[in-house]
Amino acid sequence: MSVSGIYRFAYQNRPDKFDFTSKENQQQVSDAYQYVHSELGRIKQLADSINSRMVVISIPLRYQMVLDLDEVGDIRYLDNLLSKSCDEMGLEFISLLDTLRVASQIEECYFPMDGHLNSIGNKVVGYFLGNWLMTKEWFNSENNKSRVL
Repeated sequence: MSVSGIYRFAYQNRPDKFDFTSKENQQQVSDAYQYVHSELGRIKQLADSINSRMVVISIPLRYQMVLDLDEVGDIRYLDNLLSKSCDEMGLEFISLLDTLRVASQIEECYFPMDGHLNSIGNKVVGYFLGNWLMTKEWFNSENNKSRVL
């Protein structure tokens, strides 16, 4: 069995499994997500009150890297909920799902057992976000050039 097959088997047989990709569970996820939406609104208000920019960055779960897209529901369901909230609130949203899925096909980006990013995964995220920041006009202004490493 391949490594990705082992991860799929382990995920599918977890006793605490709650598959947000399945249509049967998405209403429950959507109901629970209302709390996340309201908290995003509160955080945005705080950021606005101190004249700060807010960006929401979605780092996918480990099992989203190994799921076969033909075998599961919508692995983008959580990102779609976050993206919709961000659009409504005028926030920038970055999903790293595609970036990390591609990178994980080349080299493992997560620790095998606990699902956190390993050093390679953190490097992938760091490069992506560093390049993204460099595209921002507000980051590249003359006042900020001395802060760029």
